[in-house]
Amino acid sequence: MLVKIKGFIVFLLVVGAAMVTFGQEPDLTESDIISKADELFRNKEYQNALPLYAQLVSVHPDEALYNYCFGVCSLYGNRKDKSKPIRYLN
Repeated sequence: MLVKIKGFIVFLLVVGAAMVTFGQEPDLTESDIISKADELFRNKEYQNALPLYAQLVSVHPDEALYNYCFGVCSLYGNRKDKSKPIRYLN
């Protein structure tokens, strides 16, 4: 009985992982991320642009424009911690 339960749990995990994997958008290139982030930023959709700029800042930590945009998105994107954006805006 325990073997059947373990098998069923493994089956659910495999099916769930497949659903999550195939339900997402295809991988975006860096230029796609930049274009989408810039578009969202221009439209003042800061909350939606925030994770994209977070990716860009993590890859290019010395890029001033990405840090600035990430700081603005953090400030206006309904973030509770208002001190965090200061680090990126400096």
